[in-house]
Amino acid sequence: MDQRTLDDLIKALREKGQEWKTVDAKRELILQEEGDKAEFAKDISAMANNGEPSYLVIGLADKTFVDVGTLKYHYQKNDINQILSKRIDPPVVVDYREFEISNNGYALIEIIGDNPPYIIGHDQIASKADRKQVRIYKGTIFVRHEDRTEGISRSE
Repeated sequence: MDQRTLDDLIKALREKGQEWKTVDAKRELILQEEGDKAEFAKDISAMANNGEPSYLVIGLADKTFVDVGTLKYHYQKNDINQILSKRIDPPVVVDYREFEISNNGYALIEIIGDNPPYIIGHDQIASKADRKQVRIYKGTIFVRHEDRTEGISRSE
């Protein structure tokens, strides 16, 4: 995973004008509250269930994929993987890198799910004060359908 991969993904997002099954883009990655972490676990587990390398690109505006500037929040690969290990079963290990290109900040997360299905490991419920009011429940399996993340049953 290098800057060339990031450049290729950004170019493809802008050309297609939408996300797809193996590529998702976010304005920023905030992992401060339980609601943020639950939403992140949902997205990562869905992409790990793709069965092929998938990517989350941080630093692009929704729908337009325009650069948003510098990253406000910075993480280490180990911290990201610790958040995920407590929330997804079996644990998903991701690669995480930050990049600075022409005064714009980006982060790239590579997800390789080689042991699906990845299931939510325990109930994750945001507190009432959380910015994101997300609830995901133990045993839920998430998948990507083009640019959407959806829950499915075990039989599906």
